[in-house]
Amino acid sequence: MNVKWIAMLVVVAFMSACSEQSSKEVETELEESAPAQEAEQLTIGADGWAEYDHKEYTVYAPQEWEMDVTGRMNTTFILFSPRDNNNDLFRENVNLVKEDISSMNMTLFDYVKNSEDVLEQYMTDLRDLNIEQKDERYWLTYTATQERMDLYFVQMMEMNDGVVFILTYTSNDESLSVHAKNGRKIIERFQFNGFNL
Repeated sequence: MNVKWIAMLVVVAFMSACSEQSSKEVETELEESAPAQEAEQLTIGADGWAEYDHKEYTVYAPQEWEMDVTGRMNTTFILFSPRDNNNDLFRENVNLVKEDISSMNMTLFDYVKNSEDVLEQYMTDLRDLNIEQKDERYWLTYTATQERMDLYFVQMMEMNDGVVFILTYTSNDESLSVHAKNGRKIIERFQFNGFNL
């Protein structure tokens, strides 16, 4: 199995772990070992959302979501939602993982099918897995149990110049909450900036 497949599952497990301890504790534990990433340029759009411009991509998010570009757990970035209140133990999040498959004889469809197999093998109590193709993107939705929590996932996979971009929204609630709507919108608005990796 490719190391990055494992890394993708570790990111999922890490996101659920953020619910078990405070975000500050997790940041403190991982900050020293995380390599620095090139910072995004931040502007505020007319709709009030923050626009993070990077040389490779642009991502839009509500201003109150926290952007982490430290590279922890092989992510390019992680966006954390604000806590709803002091008792809110889980911060919904969107993270980006990239995998270069240009040297492999794989299409994006092949990659998605392999992802399905990996999820079925390694995710605890995987259920309601749904895969749809919309234009050049594949969308996966599913629920699974991680760290004794039922989590809901929305993943978008898209390939650009042989690199697969995997955007994952993770929530402990699949209802149409404000955070869930925003998480999906963050993924839908993600765009490439006309680059070659």
